[in-house]
Amino acid sequence: MGHTSNEEQSLKSLVTTFLADLAHANHSPHTCRAYATDLIQLCAFHQGSIHTVTADVLRAFFEIHAHLRPATRARKQAAVARFLTWAEQQELLDRNPMRK
Repeated sequence: MGHTSNEEQSLKSLVTTFLADLAHANHSPHTCRAYATDLIQLCAFHQGSIHTVTADVLRAFFEIHAHLRPATRARKQAAVARFLTWAEQQELLDRNPMRK
């Protein structure tokens, strides 16, 4: 697939592809469901392209979940970090905004 068509894919479409890759890599169904929930919430929160996901966007996303249990917040952060690392590895993102 060419780089241009990847850039045109929506964030939600990329999340769907990531989740399929996760399932294909034999991650547990529980992990896949949890990551799907977290990443669908990210898509609902931020409707721009993956290129517009910034540290500020992520900070705001995580802030609205501050009321959740620490373990739930940590899982959401792990799901988003894993997705963004995957996107970077797929050359869909120049730089992972979660990386310092």
